[in-house]
Amino acid sequence: AGYSPARAAGAVTVGSTTSSDTRSSFSNYGTTVDIFAPGSGIKSAWYENDNQVNTISGTSMASPHVCGVAALLMAADESRTSGDVKSLLTSTAIEGALEGNIGSGSPNLLLYVGDPDATLAPTPSPTACSERIVRVEIQTDRYPQETGFKLEKMKSGGAEMVMSVEETTYTTPSTMEVETGCIDDGEYEFTITDSWGDGLCCGYGEGFYNVYVDGVIEVEGGDFGSSETVEVLVGDATSTPTSAPTSCDTDKHRLQVELTTDRYPAETSWVLELNEGGSVTEVQSGSGYAQSTDYTENFCIDDGDYTFTINDSYGDG
Repeated sequence: AGYSPARAAGAVTVGSTTSSDTRSSFSNYGTTVDIFAPGSGIKSAWYENDNQVNTISGTSMASPHVCGVAALLMAADESRTSGDVKSLLTSTAIEGALEGNIGSGSPNLLLYVGDPDATLAPTPSPTACSERIVRVEIQTDRYPQETGFKLEKMKSGGAEMVMSVEETTYTTPSTMEVETGCIDDGEYEFTITDSWGDGLCCGYGEGFYNVYVDGVIEVEGGDFGSSETVEVLVGDATSTPTSAPTSCDTDKHRLQVELTTDRYPAETSWVLELNEGGSVTEVQSGSGYAQSTDYTENFCIDDGDYTFTINDSYGDG
């Protein structure tokens, strides 16, 4: 099940089960499977005439069961997105119902036709905020328990925690998790962490994160290591770039770095290194920028041989 469309994060990948709640011998299995449904010995319409039926087996029999439940969920609430429906399918499934060898990495989740009016967890966005609504979306990878995040407001006396999710909170692979809250104008930092150190994308799934303020996306990403911190400016707040020194000592030189970020600032970082006596020493570096923003940073440096390196983790400059 590691190929398209099963590997697509937005697809619902269905494994097949028998009437005795075991995995069908022909069924896909593994971490890209989202849910299981009956697919062995299913009576279905057949193609030779309008009244013909046939009893057949396959994941092509299991998938229509899931489609039917998905249709009920969407009919119950037309505002639900495909991500909402996928989350409801897995969160309302019967956990642990399958017996025997379901395949390494497969979720023990059997489709359940329950209440189509079921609500998503976590709680939907607040109906009203006196300030602004912040919405954090986390599309988990195959190991959701590794992922956590925090949103902090930066104040003169230090950072104030606004919203956070601890690692081990999320437990369902390849699922859209949504957290919402109310914030006021100001300068914030969003930090996402991965305890294994491989981010959300792309070695073990195609996870990602989005941060919205009043419905407008402010931060997005997924390809990072152990953690990533990005500045989020809300309302009339402005970032405080490194101040230009009023002067440099006579034996030093002023270095100015000017940077304009693209839509994916989390991918961008730079480093200035001094090459001296066969060794390399980091002198200055920069990262954690906001999208589509101009930055100017000034430093005083000594005489020497320097290397300036700018990086884009995605590889598109």
